[in-house]
Amino acid sequence: MNFSFKLFKGSTPEEKVLKKALANILGFIPGYMPYYVMALTHRSSAGDTLNNERLEFLGDAFIGSIVGEYLFKKYPTQNEGYLTEMRSKIVSRQSLNAVAIKMGLPKLVRYNKQDKVLGRSHIFGNAFEALVGAVYLDKGFETTNKFLKRKLIGTFLDIDELEQTEYNFKNRLYTWAQKNNYSLDFNTIWERFEAGRKIFNVGIYVNNQLFVAATGYAKKEASQTAAQKALEMLETQQDLVFRSLQDQAAAPEDDTEARQPDTADQTAAPRTTPEEAPSSQPGDTPPHTPGKKHPRNRSRKGSAGDDTAGNKLPESGEADKDQ
Repeated sequence: MNFSFKLFKGSTPEEKVLKKALANILGFIPGYMPYYVMALTHRSSAGDTLNNERLEFLGDAFIGSIVGEYLFKKYPTQNEGYLTEMRSKIVSRQSLNAVAIKMGLPKLVRYNKQDKVLGRSHIFGNAFEALVGAVYLDKGFETTNKFLKRKLIGTFLDIDELEQTEYNFKNRLYTWAQKNNYSLDFNTIWERFEAGRKIFNVGIYVNNQLFVAATGYAKKEASQTAAQKALEMLETQQDLVFRSLQDQAAAPEDDTEARQPDTADQTAAPRTTPEEAPSSQPGDTPPHTPGKKHPRNRSRKGSAGDDTAGNKLPESGEADKDQ
């Protein structure tokens, strides 16, 4: 194929080092190296015209089907809903990124290391999916099947432990809100381009108050990260959170202006608009928009693209964590 000449011209020292490292990870010696180089090349890598996104698409399909077959045979009495939930846990971005890190892929992936946002995102899990695609093109389905069942399921994932793990933080947070009779909304606060990629900042609003916010390269990713942070706050500061919500409920309603709450990062900095806000990374708190009005008493049906705001909850004082 044409791209082979762009990636490698003959056997080079770089190729030999990479082939040895991949052999340790895969459990077999790679054949056609350009597939693997492409799988480990993120689009942010300077000077590379080819990246791993197409192989990521291919690998994702095989991971889903092979994991599906494995679960079908492992749980012969479980229904479709259970199997679907288990597969979602295994192939989730958080899970695959953790597997990739355990494998040692961060040392092999080529990406723009000056972009600190990338190092904290899920690019290593994406590279793992691309690596699976490369294995399929190089060795065929049987080798891909054995590799996934031996490495992904047999070595780096504890299926029994995963069975007890809840990755859908949004669902857990919605359950908490319904149990306590609170309104809960996920809303996009801002979105912009940084380093050629679009970044989203999503806030969680409880009773129209901004509770916590997080950023990510997709709204879904940012929402899940924010939900995870919110659950962590509820576990560590539950009394403080409940007391603040009760105080808010007892306070007189001011319908003239819905105040956008400040966040922990804004205590020592002047307020700015989203357009004026400095560059941020996943997990940063949202920029302030003075005087912006928002609808009140929104239900769970609010979409991620709507803007809402309210009064201020206690600040966690903790830095955002990106999954």
